[in-house]
Amino acid sequence: MSNFNPKKLSHRSRNRTPKLYRWADIGTEALIYFTIIFGPWAFGTVHDWAITTMNLANYGIGLLLMTKWVIRWKTEYQPARWTSHSQNDGESDSPKRDWRTKTVGFLTLYMLGYILVSILNARSTYNWDFNFFEYEETYIKWLPHTYDKAATIQSLCNFLGLACCFWGVRDWVLEKTRTERMESTSEEDDSQHMFQEEISVPSIPNRLKKLLWLLCISGGLLALIGIVQRLDGTPKLLWILEREQFGSPTQSFGPFGYRGNGASYINMILPLAVGFLMWMMQYAKSVRMKTGRKSSESRFTLIPAICMMIAAPFISLSRGGFVVLGYILLVGIIWVLFKRNLLKGQQKAGLGIILLMGIGLSYYIGWEPLLKRLNSQNLWYETQIEAPNYEEKIEYIADLPAPPYDRNHTLFMISDSQSRKFRKSYFQADLYKSGTLRTLLSDYTSKSYIQTTYTNLTEVLESGSLKLEIIRNSDGIKSIANETALIGIEKRSGKNPPTWNHPVIPNEILVHKKTALKKGEPDLQSRLLSVEPITSKASPGQNKESIQLTLDENWSFSQIFSNMSSRDRIYEDSLRMAKDYRMLGCGSGAWGTVYFLYHDADEVWDAWVHCDWLEYWINFGFFGTVPGFILLIITSISFKAKSGITSHAWMRTALNIAITGCLLHALFDFPLQVISIMHLFVILCAVKFAIRRA
Repeated sequence: MSNFNPKKLSHRSRNRTPKLYRWADIGTEALIYFTIIFGPWAFGTVHDWAITTMNLANYGIGLLLMTKWVIRWKTEYQPARWTSHSQNDGESDSPKRDWRTKTVGFLTLYMLGYILVSILNARSTYNWDFNFFEYEETYIKWLPHTYDKAATIQSLCNFLGLACCFWGVRDWVLEKTRTERMESTSEEDDSQHMFQEEISVPSIPNRLKKLLWLLCISGGLLALIGIVQRLDGTPKLLWILEREQFGSPTQSFGPFGYRGNGASYINMILPLAVGFLMWMMQYAKSVRMKTGRKSSESRFTLIPAICMMIAAPFISLSRGGFVVLGYILLVGIIWVLFKRNLLKGQQKAGLGIILLMGIGLSYYIGWEPLLKRLNSQNLWYETQIEAPNYEEKIEYIADLPAPPYDRNHTLFMISDSQSRKFRKSYFQADLYKSGTLRTLLSDYTSKSYIQTTYTNLTEVLESGSLKLEIIRNSDGIKSIANETALIGIEKRSGKNPPTWNHPVIPNEILVHKKTALKKGEPDLQSRLLSVEPITSKASPGQNKESIQLTLDENWSFSQIFSNMSSRDRIYEDSLRMAKDYRMLGCGSGAWGTVYFLYHDADEVWDAWVHCDWLEYWINFGFFGTVPGFILLIITSISFKAKSGITSHAWMRTALNIAITGCLLHALFDFPLQVISIMHLFVILCAVKFAIRRA
């Protein structure tokens, strides 16, 4: 009884882990692992059922975090954390909140409150059944508001789940495991601190190590599955799900329906995997030099995963993913070269071999298809012409190999709209496998068309070049190939086929992209398309402008973004929207709805801006975007502090490259509109927020 010390017993009881707290911690870990695996493998988490599942899992993380907070408050229990300030404070002392934690907590509540106020103060709700806005007269103009209440409610659910994930991951990764707690007495902590300073490389916390292992393995498998699917040519995601939107199999990658999203997800994990591998190698080397103990070689299993992730953006054929991958490799190489004493000669050689293996795999499998896509020019050309051509001469010149071809090809299409939904008429020329030519002049309004099939084109194509002249007027179609009149079989349909109520307006011209017409043969060497009105018979209101398009095959860097010209109209409309909603925004998640008021009737109604920075500004305005930007900066920058996980420079740099790479991709695509990518981005920010600079 003489050794009984009430004060000491109270101290011990406060450090004994409550059973409920332990179960809450286990549940948090399980849900974090579940969301990491579920996010990308649930087809990118773009379907309603997947988004709901992800949000519920994140809410579970938040609920368990609140449970742990309540237990700490009720029992005065303080878990051993990597945020303990020094050996003089004691492990059981409550860690002090620094200014970063307080600021990030306040900004998180501010952003969620901003969205909530816009819902309660909704300006309108969009009626999808009848395509109109149901306006509210009672909204307060100077408060945040939304033009699509339903979309903003869904956005609030998504952001609330991401907030729960951020704080839950941060709290969980900062706590020490049972093994780490057993080694954290005051004397042992001092000796461990001295040992870590002696070997100069900090150890990796067990929870952070598990999290990084899971991300790297998942990223490697995603890259592998995506590459195998691309080689297989399946149009189904994971060989299971048909893509909802029309398009070729190359538009998807792995479980992602859009190849850019798949490349963006893998590009975020790639630098993380390299940084994690180098951290483990440096720590193992330091321990071996000081103690003679040899650590496990399991870290080298990351090498094939890294090689796959380097190759994946190439093989995905995503131009944005290719640009971001180039940024990641360039910044990483510059950092290694200019960081003194970072790697020895053998380590640099090993890292170089890994890089060369990944690039070699990329070149062997994906370089040729990617180069063809970069080399291809824009399919659609706008002429800015509004007056129709009732009579015109169309001339198409190209060097073509002799038939047969591997598949049917569209040589060109002249239409009044790119969108099938708003198209009234079009004129099209198709070249079939056998060498047969078919021309089709169609009028959607009167449901009439003239179709002419020419079977005598094979002999003309034997020369290797084609000069096709087509005269189109109200009497029909006349075609001449290499100065030889073609005899075709004409088929007419409609009440009055020769009389067109809506003649073709040549303001949208489609020219088939560069492609091999025949396996083993070279691509088209040159192409020329011209449209010339027959002025001798032109009516006063007819267009008299000639159009000429020359499509060479010489590659240039500008062609990487050539196919993005179709987005110019989106950017132009979005800039007008940003000006109109510059202060309070149009409501979180409401851009796709409000765009209905800005795009023309004959344009495609896009769901995203293809620039997340611009879309977030339109949705949130100045008073929502600026605080969000400050929140992003604070969470992604490491400061010198007495609290937090001490990491190696490799990990801090890897996180910086991963986060900035995603933000770079968001300049010309929409990765942050996809829940799985945004979830990974939030996890990386949470890990970066928990790391301190030594």
